[in-house]
Amino acid sequence: MKVPAAMKMQPNETLLFVGDSLTDCGRREPEYAPYGRGYVRMFRNLLLQRHPSWRVRVINRGIGGDTIRDLERRWEADVLAERPDRLVVLIGINDVWRNFADPEKLDFHVPLEEYVAIYRELLRVSQESGIQGICMGTPFFVEPDVDEPMRRMCDRYGDAVRDLAEELFLDVVGFQAAIDRLLEEQHPMMIAPDRVHLNPHGHLALAEALYQILCWEG
Repeated sequence: MKVPAAMKMQPNETLLFVGDSLTDCGRREPEYAPYGRGYVRMFRNLLLQRHPSWRVRVINRGIGGDTIRDLERRWEADVLAERPDRLVVLIGINDVWRNFADPEKLDFHVPLEEYVAIYRELLRVSQESGIQGICMGTPFFVEPDVDEPMRRMCDRYGDAVRDLAEELFLDVVGFQAAIDRLLEEQHPMMIAPDRVHLNPHGHLALAEALYQILCWEG
């Protein structure tokens, strides 16, 4: 998906990332504060290297373990109160994981219908607050077998993200597709030992995919 010129990043924007541990990546640890050690920091580095005059302010508001329910609870304080020009959201892998972590504890699960309903409302209030650009990242699972149960469910949540993006005229970045390209040549253990938390080159793949959406130059 190519971003229309009007939706590309501009100099002096405030860009806020929000999500779970894939976004967090130790952002509150002294060694990695305030951007973390993952794709958020790498995306910022790409901007600094390729657009040194832009002076984009980057904010990381990822928190490990979060689901869409957690984002709902902290959206006002962690997103809207920061008044960003642009927003990147990556959420969903914990929502999927909960279905497998404790199959019998139904109130622990985040059904797809609830995930979509909460996500849609958060996006709606964000648009109404004046956020100019919103990009949704598809949740992903580092597993090449698309019929493996958790990968199959993760793809369903990813499809829902794409549907929401189309419904609300938002940008979407295919993080699962970026990981799948690595999986063509690499074993999952080379990318994410637990099939979720990425090694550095996995995070670089996310950062590059996001750059192609937000800063695509032809």
